Amino acid sequence: MGYIANKVTKCQRPPLLNISKARAEKQESVCSFRNSVHYVNELSIKLELGTFGTNVPLYFKNKPVARKSIVAARDIKEGEEFTGENLTTKRPGTGISPMRWDEVLKKKATRNCNADEIINL
Repeated sequence: MGYIANKVTKCQRPPLLNISKARAEKQESVCSFRNSVHYVNELSIKLELGTFGTNVPLYFKNKPVARKSIVAARDIKEGEEFTGENLTTKRPGTGISPMRWDEVLKKKATRNCNADEIINL
């Protein structure tokens, strides 16, 4: 019991914060974050331009095969509104990206589209 009582009564104060040290650490972390953002932006640009690494041109070469496009799920008549029922996504990725799905749903067909035909706006 004496051991437990000694442990409970011996409270240590937390060390006092050194304000200037805290500011320096905060500034260092902000600089580190800025450098990270800059590095990611540079990599993004290099990937888009195809100048990063040797596999990037291969990525652009395979992109149409690996990506999907928005296609007609069934025959769509001219003037018919695009809906989730008459559209689907399939490979190859040579047409409109599925990331633009909501944009396509707001449109109407400008011509007749056959089933499995890539949608072009």
